Amino acid sequence: MLATKTKLYDTTLSELPSILSRELKNHNYKITYSTSSKIIVNTPASIWSWGEEITIEFRTGDAATSITISSDSKYQLIDWGKSNGNIDNVFLIIDKIVGKS
Repeated sequence: MLATKTKLYDTTLSELPSILSRELKNHNYKITYSTSSKIIVNTPASIWSWGEEITIEFRTGDAATSITISSDSKYQLIDWGKSNGNIDNVFLIIDKIVGKS
């Protein structure tokens, strides 16, 4: 089940995608695609799910960056809130990077 959320950050930190990639690896996410405007990661399968694919998209303007995160179950019709949890976890990591924790 696809879930999507967008947040606006008052920063134009150009290194944010590469810093986030490193942090995601430290949190056991598997990066399958990474550019300066998009990161795609997979979560591992667990007893609760077959894993999810998370897409993180960056849109940087003059004074702010919009980040949209989507999470989708790989093989399940119902994810019992796992996709929303994934999105919230990634936003927590981003908040720490930009100093909003």
